[in-house]
Amino acid sequence: MSEYDLELILPVSNRDKYAQRLFDFKKCGLLNIKDKKVRVDLLVGPEVHKNPKEGWPNTVDVNIITDRNIQETSKIYNYLSSFKPEDSIRSRWFAKFDDDSVNDVSHLVNMLDLEYDHKREYYVVTEFRQEQHRYEDDLLRKMGFERWFRQKNTLWHELEGSIVSQAAMKRIVENKTAMNFMKERSKILEGYSDYCLACASRICKIYPSDAYFLDKNPQIGNFSMFGGHLAHIHTISHDKTPHAFDLLQRMLNKKMHSSNGQGKQLYENILNKDFVFNRDSAGGGIAMIHLNPNGIIEGSYDERIWHITDSGTLEFLASDGTLRIVFDNFDDDFKMIQGYFIFDKKGKNKIINPAKPFIRRLA
Repeated sequence: MSEYDLELILPVSNRDKYAQRLFDFKKCGLLNIKDKKVRVDLLVGPEVHKNPKEGWPNTVDVNIITDRNIQETSKIYNYLSSFKPEDSIRSRWFAKFDDDSVNDVSHLVNMLDLEYDHKREYYVVTEFRQEQHRYEDDLLRKMGFERWFRQKNTLWHELEGSIVSQAAMKRIVENKTAMNFMKERSKILEGYSDYCLACASRICKIYPSDAYFLDKNPQIGNFSMFGGHLAHIHTISHDKTPHAFDLLQRMLNKKMHSSNGQGKQLYENILNKDFVFNRDSAGGGIAMIHLNPNGIIEGSYDERIWHITDSGTLEFLASDGTLRIVFDNFDDDFKMIQGYFIFDKKGKNKIINPAKPFIRRLA
């Protein structure tokens, strides 16, 4: 029987912006663990980390894996190529994710078990990608895989994360060619980490499968913690996407309003209320919506998140936090709320659309 349900291979750094990323990941990278057994393989370089095992959820086992190199791809494949057969069976699922991802752990494992089988060979990716990189391609050619570079033979791989089943990991570890390929790739201190594992898997005749519950984008509005279908979302950090990162914190804490007078009054009059939502004053696009405490607009597709700004206006956002509608015209009891779009019909942001959306409270 496996010791862990999920093992996360996580390259980190204590340099510049990445030190804050590790701190943030400890707080919100692994959410809703419940009864799942989780191990984190923290791949660190030669830099000094202060208390790297502290600050994680109590139920997570953290193992520090040191490397003489700083470069992320080198650390990942130096570690994977050092696996022994017994390492490949300690966990049911092995995830290779980054420090700017957010994961609903319990839901993630449940969905993997529902759609796949850890006893069968799976390499699960966020989406299929076909970009190839010369470092891996040169190694493959040297190792006798020239046939893979003929016409109509795409080497599909992941982008921003993948999950390998126990059976697949075991097969890779037991394949000397695949392990040697990853070891040779680890000696190259350049490039991306999204391609090598796909090549090692293909050497073992394991092909990628894309999963509908993984996404490489900051799709907060579709995150499973908020009732959506995505157990893994990506590109959420204080440095890359500060707005999405802040929005996630507020949604987790159910703090979707400002503390000023109008903002507080508005919040009290719309929270947990049902509305008729008219996206077009000409009479089209009517929906029944409900404004949930966690910021989700229940009943709406294009606009998934609501919040109240410091200036006291109500905003509707897309699932990735992109601003779509500003409501700034209220009647005395906040029952009728009117606003305007800030995108055109093609979805481009910051362009005024002449339609006048409004919401009307039902009670």
